[in-house]
This record gives sequence, structure tokens and C-alpha cells, in this order.
Amino acid sequence: MNPTMLALLVSTSLSASIFVLITGLVGLRRTARFNARMDSLGGQPMSVEDFELSQPFAQRFLIPVLRSVGAIAARRMPMERINQMRSKLALAGNPGNPGNLSVPEFMAIRVVGAFLLGGIAPMLLLMVGSAPLHAIVLSVVGGGIAYFYPMQFVKRKAGARQKSIQKALPDTLDLLTITVEAGLGFELALKRVTEKWNNALSFELQQVLTDMRIGRPRREALKDMVERTGVEDLSTFVSSIIQAEQLGVGVVQVLRIQSEQLRLLRRQRAQEKAQKAPIKILIPMVIFIFPSLYVVLLGPALPRILESFSGG
Repeated sequence: MNPTMLALLVSTSLSASIFVLITGLVGLRRTARFNARMDSLGGQPMSVEDFELSQPFAQRFLIPVLRSVGAIAARRMPMERINQMRSKLALAGNPGNPGNLSVPEFMAIRVVGAFLLGGIAPMLLLMVGSAPLHAIVLSVVGGGIAYFYPMQFVKRKAGARQKSIQKALPDTLDLLTITVEAGLGFELALKRVTEKWNNALSFELQQVLTDMRIGRPRREALKDMVERTGVEDLSTFVSSIIQAEQLGVGVVQVLRIQSEQLRLLRRQRAQEKAQKAPIKILIPMVIFIFPSLYVVLLGPALPRILESFSGG
């Protein structure tokens, strides 16, 4: 087999194995928690040893190993870098784990992936007789991709989540305005929004309600939501609500004004995208459409043009 094809085959297999491993670990983690909770509610009391032995292999061995690797990698990082990574994970909504994907777990995914693609894959190529240069190239490229791709995935996930929140905010404010005008309080209006929709914004509002139920002030719960999302429009809305609460202004009036402003901003953003569309369309036209037109229009005349230049 061609060494290049073999390298691609090995790297693809290892990438698929890493994906299946992470997905399986997350699924086993959820299933183990659910089973443990159900057993604790309705089953017979179990000793600590029996409970540990009843857990799946991934829960007993793989997840602790990954946590240990991630903890070792996190201890070697500056605290500022850890805080930045924790903030990026929060902006992305903690992808891959609805509970809380911590920084050590995220670092474990990066380190283990880089070790598999950057260390084991080149060794397998050398064992099957591949050229050392191919193994070195695969080690550098595969390890770099496995280490840096999760961070790029988190950045794309955060951007998509912020756009989703920004898109859902005007409709959410409309529903809040209607429910508050109907006589409901602000907290009950937030609860009605969370019951009606199932998106990133409703999840954040549900978290705000949870924080308020455990005794946190409304102002702090709303500010934490802004820090978790990083959406400018949501920050403006929260600042208006906090200012209205401090000055004693009616919430209905603030909601109505904010809803109108957000709809105006959404209309302006749509107009801006429409103005950028002709420039963006020009690039595929020059690359794909214009050459085809030249072939169709100038193709029949090309032999005559060449014949006239050749002097035949």
C-alpha cells in the first residue's frame, strides 16, 4: 500500500476512534449518573465497594485517567490562561457536556488527542515499514490538529451560540412585554419564555431563574448571564433593566423601548448584509461562472484565432 494512503488511513482511523471514545465517555457518564440516582432512590443500600464495581469501565478507569491528565496539564498553565479558557467554554455553552465541561477535562481531550495522532500513529507507520519522513510529518501535523482543533471548535460554537441568542432576543422581548403588560411579574414572565422556547437564550434565562431561586439578587443573576453569553444586545438590555430597577422606572416601558430598538438593529443588520451580498457574489462569479462563459463564447472562435496568428 502507498505510504501516504496508509498515513491517511491511520490518521482517519485514530480520529474516528477519538471521536467515538469521547462520545462514549459522555454517554456513559450520563447513563451512570442516571442509574446511580435511580438505584439510590429505589434500590437496596449498597456499600462503597459494590457501588464502585457496579460502575462501567469507562466510569471507573477512563474518566479518572482523563481527569488526571487534564489536571496535570492545567497545573502547568498560568491562571490567566485557565480563566480565559473557562470563559470561552462558558461562551460556547460547555459543548459536549450539559453539566459543566471543566478546563481539566477539556485539556485532557486536547492532550490525549495530540498523543494519539502525534505519537501512536507515526509509530504504527514505522512498524509497517513507512518512510521516517512520512511518520515525522504525520506526527507534527496530526498532533497539531488534534491539539488546536478543539479550541477552534469551541470558538465556532461560541460564535454560533451568540448569533442564536442575538437572533432570538427581539422575539423574547416581545413576549416579555406582552406577559408583563398582562399583569405578570418579571420573574413569571421569564418563566413563561423558558416554557415557550427551547434555545440558547431560554436556557440562559432558566439559569437566571435558578440563581434567583437560590437567593441571588436579580442584578447579579442578570450580570452573570451577560458574562456567560458575551452578546452586546443582551448586555444593553440587562443594563436597562438594572437601571430601571434602581431608578424606579416601570419595567413595561423599558421592555417596549428595548424591543423597538432591537428590531431596528436587526433591520439595519439585514440591510448591511444585503449591501455586502454583491461583493461576496463577485468572488464565485469570477472563479466559476466567468471562465465557463469564456469557454462557451470564445471556444468556437479559438481555432480561427490561433490559425490567424499562425499565418495559416
